[in-house]
Amino acid sequence: MASVPSTPVLGGALLEAGHLDEVQAFVAVAQCGSFTAAAGRLERNASTVSRRVAALEARLGVRLVARTTRRVALTEAGTSYLARMTAVLEEIAHADAEMAAHGDVPQGSLRISLPRAYGRLWVAPLLPVLMARYPTLRIQAHYADHFVDLVGEGYDVAVRLGKLADSTLVARKVAAVRRRMVASPAYLAKHGTPARPEDLLQHRCLGFAGFQRRSSWILRQGLERREIAVPLAMTSDDAETLVMAAAQGAGIAVATDWLLDKHPDRDRLLPVLPEWDVGEESAIHLVTPSVRFVPAKTRAFVELAMQALRRDPVVVPPTR
Repeated sequence: MASVPSTPVLGGALLEAGHLDEVQAFVAVAQCGSFTAAAGRLERNASTVSRRVAALEARLGVRLVARTTRRVALTEAGTSYLARMTAVLEEIAHADAEMAAHGDVPQGSLRISLPRAYGRLWVAPLLPVLMARYPTLRIQAHYADHFVDLVGEGYDVAVRLGKLADSTLVARKVAAVRRRMVASPAYLAKHGTPARPEDLLQHRCLGFAGFQRRSSWILRQGLERREIAVPLAMTSDDAETLVMAAAQGAGIAVATDWLLDKHPDRDRLLPVLPEWDVGEESAIHLVTPSVRFVPAKTRAFVELAMQALRRDPVVVPPTR
């Protein structure tokens, strides 16, 4: 197998020869697993990305990726080259971030990772505001309910829900999250209003598939905790679907305060056991890769989001 030639990290053959685009294309393909996905990240078409990777292989005289109809896989040389070039690009990114941090005007491309429902309801309205303030700023908003690799996938900032795992990322708490039980007046009139947690055993409950542990709900009131094995009449991995079903009388659903505050069916719901929170304590965070060199574009988004997304807990309407 041909060996990968030694390449100076900065200021050497890589930059002097103007081959940075080829390296960026290769790294994107390796990390994304396909030319199409890499093209989306780089805002290029797939044929351009493919040509750049082919040119890189020709220049190095070694095959870096094995192409198949569905995915690309790295060769042994490709794996070695990826590790070295990832370090090169990270060093360049840090240098760019350090310089950009000295600028006063947010500009360039801002890549944001957002959870689907919260991002659409709460963050999406802020993006036109940011664009109006800074006309040279370009925004790439990506929605996904799984945690993305900020550094590896090239994101500037992410909004994350729930408990954060230990990491080297910088997290800023935006707001606490409370989960409450709600149901429609028609459902409660027909089936009765629970007076204590154990009464839930006699009701139709609507459960979030990504939240409940089996069919148990953990209820908290101060230091008191109750675990209730509720009968689930419906489960979904989409919380908005459950709130809509509850509003139509399907049963008792658990919803976060931020979802209730924006959901169009909010006025058609009543609180159930309002003195009890459901699930473990949770929060909303803004997460960035580094605190040393924060570009002006990232600072602008973080400052706007911290101001706009902070709020008092939603007040659930009293039982009618």
